[in-house]
Amino acid sequence: MASYRIHFSKSGCLRYVSHLDVIRIFKRAFKRAGIQLAYSQGFNPHPKMGFAQPLALGYTGDDEVFAFDTLQSYQPEDIRQSLNRELPAGMDVSFCAPIEAGGKSLASMVCAAEYEIRFPLEGFGTGDPHRVRWNDFLQEAIMVPKKNKKTKSWEPVNIRPQIRQVTSAVQDDQFCVTVWLDAGSQSHLSPELVIPALMKFLDLPLERSDIEVTRLHIKFDKNTI
Repeated sequence: MASYRIHFSKSGCLRYVSHLDVIRIFKRAFKRAGIQLAYSQGFNPHPKMGFAQPLALGYTGDDEVFAFDTLQSYQPEDIRQSLNRELPAGMDVSFCAPIEAGGKSLASMVCAAEYEIRFPLEGFGTGDPHRVRWNDFLQEAIMVPKKNKKTKSWEPVNIRPQIRQVTSAVQDDQFCVTVWLDAGSQSHLSPELVIPALMKFLDLPLERSDIEVTRLHIKFDKNTI
């Protein structure tokens, strides 16, 4: 048995494909490519595949990562090329490499993620996106409503400690905000909580449907592969 990790992108209309469907797409691609995945034992065996972190529905991803086990060894470049021949348009494997079998799961090593949040420039009105001072945004507590899973009620939470960095740039007709957020099992912040705070700070009268989000990168801790 051998273990590998893959980096892939998910773009275009595939942003509306759920995480479970992404798993199904890859399972079928492996089968059509003739790559024999290893399966778990038991009543309901499933392929040994583990994603670093699911990508939210509606998001695109530039550098998504998952690991998998195979029954025999393959050349990583052969895996990459074979999968790309079978995957649908909008999904592309950019990198494949062997990893040590039986090591830590990718999910357990995730510590942060980088996102690009794109706002249409027309939403700024008379404002100047070139003059945004992010130090003003980050210097104080950033309170947003979050639903409590136990009580089912909305409670104010301070998301500032989970925001690591914010930068921005104007590209074509969009104002692009790049944020590094805590991610993983220890501390996790969804961009969906950051977006309302950004809209309030920037005073943008936009609908959520006007805003596009791409996960650019997933960062692993110092013990990453």
